[in-house]
Amino acid sequence: MKKLLLLTGLISHTLLFGHAPKEDKPCQITPPYSPLSSKVDFILDLEFLYWYANVTDLDYAIKRETIRVPGQFNNAIETTAIKKERFDNEWGPGVRAGIGVIGAEDGWDLYAHGLYFDISTSDSKDLNPITDFLNIDDPGAQYYSSPWLFLAPNSGSFNNPFGVIAYSHISGSWHLEHYQVDLELGRKFWISQRVTLRPFIGVRGFHSESRLKIHASRPLGFFLEQQDERLKATQKNWGVGLLSGINTSWHITPRWSVYADTGVALTYGRLHTHESDRIHQIAEIPPNPPTTTVSITVPLRDSYYKLMPFVDLGTGLRFENTFSDNKYRLLLSAGWETHFLFDYNELLRGTNQSSETTDLPSANGNLTLSGFVLRGRFDF
Repeated sequence: MKKLLLLTGLISHTLLFGHAPKEDKPCQITPPYSPLSSKVDFILDLEFLYWYANVTDLDYAIKRETIRVPGQFNNAIETTAIKKERFDNEWGPGVRAGIGVIGAEDGWDLYAHGLYFDISTSDSKDLNPITDFLNIDDPGAQYYSSPWLFLAPNSGSFNNPFGVIAYSHISGSWHLEHYQVDLELGRKFWISQRVTLRPFIGVRGFHSESRLKIHASRPLGFFLEQQDERLKATQKNWGVGLLSGINTSWHITPRWSVYADTGVALTYGRLHTHESDRIHQIAEIPPNPPTTTVSITVPLRDSYYKLMPFVDLGTGLRFENTFSDNKYRLLLSAGWETHFLFDYNELLRGTNQSSETTDLPSANGNLTLSGFVLRGRFDF
């Protein structure tokens, strides 16, 4: 009987405690990615950017043409838009630098990096000038206007006696400066023998300034004033907000991998806009024409707080290797990135050619920053 009780106790103890893991060796589900031999690793990161910048609805001019409308009374004349003139996507260099630390506790990392990008673009167009007021309504007559010029004839604050702009020359330029700083808390780990993930959270801060200039003119003609109109517009944005994303790597070999990164951010900050539109007009009325000169400048200012959403995407090819008994790691990569900022451009537009007044709606144009990235990183 005593032997039976002893055997029953041993079986019960085995069933209850025989498969319990030892407390001093916890099970590691997602091992950290290739830690170096030191307890704490430091990161130095430098990236060369060759990007372009694009803003939707930033057409600086509209080509218009006078047409005859068949079937209407006396073959009425109308002016219609036939082409939008846009800026080309200019490419330019930028830089991004980072510094970070990887802790000994489960491979968590704290990583900060800053970005600077600066780009400019310009364009101009010319047409044969209309030199006689009587020729403005000739079918096929062409001239330029701009959606950004908000004085004649749109605003009513400037009296254009002939109700038509008829600019034969128009030019525009756009400049962007963009600064951005991210602070990330993440962890890179293996989820299989060839795939790693690095989810991260953090904060993003940015400051951006864009400047738009438009110049339109036409020469003096018969009963047609010489007119010169210039717009200078500046927009400044800044914001701070939350950041989250994930970095992935698919290892083709132990040293070579294809990477894909994605992230989203939502910042909140202030936007300032300042615009100034100036018209200078010289008129001569025959016979014995006296010269009449009129000049007017209208400034506009706006400032408010707004949300700015970001979407970040990137992919490319990466090489990395350790050396000196796993004391150091070198990483080199080449890839492509796209960054999308929603409703970035809030400059005020001047509606259309036929309106006598305008409410100056915001453009609500999205900003895209995209291009090549060359990266070098050193861990020690």
